[in-house]
Amino acid sequence: MNRFWMLLAMRTLLRRRARSGITLAAVSLGVGILVFLGAVMTGVDDTMVRSTVAAHSGHVTVRPQPGARIPAREFAERWSRLAPPGCAEFLAPRAAFGALLVGGRGTASVEVLGLLVEREGGRTVPAARLVSGRLPDPSAPRPEICLGALAAERLGAAPGDTLRLRLQDGDRGPVRVAGVFRTGIERMDAGTALMALGAALEAGGGALTAETAVFARDRAGSDELLAALRPMLAAGEEAVPWQERLPDLDELIRLNHFSMLVFIALVTVLLATAVSNTALISVLDRYRALGVLKALGARPSEIVRLVMFESAVLTLAAGAAGLLLGALATLVAARTGIDLGHWTSRNPHFVLSTVIHPRLTAAMTFGPAAGALGASLLATLWPALTAARGRVADVLRMAR
Repeated sequence: MNRFWMLLAMRTLLRRRARSGITLAAVSLGVGILVFLGAVMTGVDDTMVRSTVAAHSGHVTVRPQPGARIPAREFAERWSRLAPPGCAEFLAPRAAFGALLVGGRGTASVEVLGLLVEREGGRTVPAARLVSGRLPDPSAPRPEICLGALAAERLGAAPGDTLRLRLQDGDRGPVRVAGVFRTGIERMDAGTALMALGAALEAGGGALTAETAVFARDRAGSDELLAALRPMLAAGEEAVPWQERLPDLDELIRLNHFSMLVFIALVTVLLATAVSNTALISVLDRYRALGVLKALGARPSEIVRLVMFESAVLTLAAGAAGLLLGALATLVAARTGIDLGHWTSRNPHFVLSTVIHPRLTAAMTFGPAAGALGASLLATLWPALTAARGRVADVLRMAR
């Protein structure tokens, strides 16, 4: 497209400033909203994953393979000594066993979870959800536990009380209640008790099972973490990403992405309709001028390119403005955070935090702008063909 047609297109857009400005503002606002909502969706995904893996398995779980005869004590002690790879924030070896707690007002069946208190305190659920007391002290002379709130109510226990710990193969003696936690997850609050890892390894005996939860640093993906952990695995061990351990969460995130794509498609269609309507009005408004151009020798393909170029310039400018608007809104929201506690207070996927921090990604940043540009050019094709299709005599006669 030569300079003459480009200057003519720019002159047309500038001559009709009000019409061009309204279209520019509408498309910019639409693209900006899509960019911001995409960042919010990514922030929601980040918070759900961070909270859910903190309450369960970590971003990657290292465990003995089915059928592998690795003693739980040996497994837990080995991973306690290992340093995390560069893309991991920390390693959390754990040992678990089923037990019966006996209190003054009743009994409660729980899974006793042994953990390294100094590593997980304040970082994982339920260790970060204390409502009274403190976490178990690894150096205490007598084993200490931290109870879920529902289990504590059933037992009538409070910090400082003493309970009896019983396993299938016998009584393990008294344990002191160090604290009480409340996660909002009924299964965990009613059926989980925390104990220092060393004490759990002593008390669990043959009933122990062990695994290590690996927590990634920000932005580190499961594939990167798996690759870094592979050289650290001993014979008979396997590393499992959270997507396999928590398929319901993975499906929920995929559903969120699909819903967002449907919303983007709907808004893109509306934006394309607005641009097409503007282009059609512009064509009809200067129907005679276009006829004169054709009478002077302009080819239909040049008329099509003229109208398409006008639409492309308008959409590109609107897309750039929308990207800037959406990015600025995201940066402000990411700094302050958006608290969804009113809507997610009972959602187990937000147990660690209800505050989301929107995050820009390449797909959700440039995808809406590219979609708006492509859809607008496609929608402008009909007005452009309308301008180029008529015969010169008919155009001049109709435009009197």
